[in-house]
Amino acid sequence: MELLPSGAVAEDGVNQGEILNITVGGVGANEKKKLIVTAISMLMQSSSSESDDEEERIIIEKLRSDDILVLLKQRSRRNSVQNFLELTVPTYTEEEFRTHFRISINLFESLAHRFSLSELYQNLRADKRLSPRTHLLVFLWFAGHEACSYRDLGDRFNLCLSSVCHVINRVTKFISSLSPDVIKWPTAEQKGESSNFFNRKCYFSKAIGCIDGTHIRIDPPKRSKDDYINRKGIMSICLQAVCNEKRKFINIFVGYPGSSHDSWVFQNSTLYDNLPSYCGDYYLLGDSAYPCNKYVITPYRDNGHLTNAQKYFNIKLSSGRIAIEHSFGLLKQRFRQLYYCKLRGMEKLCHFVRACCVLHNIVDEDDLNFIAGISEETSDDLTSYGEVARGNLVRDPICQEIQLRHPNP
Repeated sequence: MELLPSGAVAEDGVNQGEILNITVGGVGANEKKKLIVTAISMLMQSSSSESDDEEERIIIEKLRSDDILVLLKQRSRRNSVQNFLELTVPTYTEEEFRTHFRISINLFESLAHRFSLSELYQNLRADKRLSPRTHLLVFLWFAGHEACSYRDLGDRFNLCLSSVCHVINRVTKFISSLSPDVIKWPTAEQKGESSNFFNRKCYFSKAIGCIDGTHIRIDPPKRSKDDYINRKGIMSICLQAVCNEKRKFINIFVGYPGSSHDSWVFQNSTLYDNLPSYCGDYYLLGDSAYPCNKYVITPYRDNGHLTNAQKYFNIKLSSGRIAIEHSFGLLKQRFRQLYYCKLRGMEKLCHFVRACCVLHNIVDEDDLNFIAGISEETSDDLTSYGEVARGNLVRDPICQEIQLRHPNP
C-alpha cells in the first residue's frame, strides 16, 4: 500500500501519522508500526491464497486485541465541535442567538413548531429523525454565514454530509412553501397606506411599491454555463422583487440566468401579465431598465436637455425607489449565503432564495444592527426612442402634479 505524506488524510478519514503513532505491545517499536501498516494493507486487499492467509494470521497474532481496538477508534474519530447543540446553543442570550442564527428566539421556536407539524417532517421515521429544532438551527446557520459549507455544518452539528444535505433541502422546501401566505400582493387598504407613504415621501401619489432586480452568485451549473455569466463576469441567477414602503417583499420572481436583462426578466415573469389587475389605479416605481407604462413609472432619459421639473421628477423618483435597494441590502446582510450561494441545482437554489425572502418578511428588521446597503448593480437602458416617447406620455402628467406641489424645484 502506498503511504501518504506525514499529516495527510486518506479517503477514509484516517490520518497516516496517527496510524504510525499507535502504541502496540509485544514487538519492537519500529516493527510495531510496520505490522500495523502491513495489516491494514492486507485487510484492504482481496487476495485469497493460502500463503497470504497464513502470513496474515501470523501478523495479527503479534498484535494484541486492545491494540486493534485502539486502531479502530482512531479510524472512526471525527473532528467535530463537541456538544454544540446540547451545551453551547442553550447558553446563548437573545442577542447572541440573533447574531448567529439571524432571527429571534421566539420566531425560531414558532417556526420549529410549525415545521414539526408539517408533512415534510411527519413523514420521517420517528425513531431516526432529527429534532425540528436541530433541522432549523442547521438551516439558519447555513443561510446566515457566507463562507459556510456542508462540511462546516457537519463538523459543527456532528452530522454526516448526507444528513446535512437532507436537512437543508427539507427546511428549504418547508419555509419556501410558506411564501403564498407571507409574500403576497397588498389588499386595497394596504395599497392606500402605501400610496399615502410614497405621496408624503416623494410626491408620487399612486405609488404602492418599488421594483428592481439583483443577482445571486452561484457555482457554475452543469448546462448552459455561459447563460449564467452576468455583465460583471460572475455566475449568477436573477432575483426580481417588488417591495412596499416597509421594505417587505410583495412579489418575487427568481431563477432566470444572470445574463438576462432586467426588462427581459420582467416581461417573462408572472407579474408582467397580471399588473393591470394587481395595480388598478396604482403603479410601481422602477429604474430605467424597465419600460415605462401606466403601471411602472421610470425616470426620464437624461439626454442633456431635461428641464428642471424633469430633473426634479427623477430625483424624487430615485428617493422613493431606494426602498427596494434597501430591501436587497437587508436581505443579503441577514442571510449572507445569498452573497455566494453554494447549493447545486436550479430548483434548490430558487427554493432557497425564496425561503430567505420569506424569512426576511417575517423578521423584525430592527432586531440586528444592519446598514441598509445600496446595491451597486445597474442595468443598461435598452428602451427605444419610441418607447421613450410613449413613456413621456405617462410621466408628464405626474411630473406636472409634482411641479404644482413644489413649484420651484
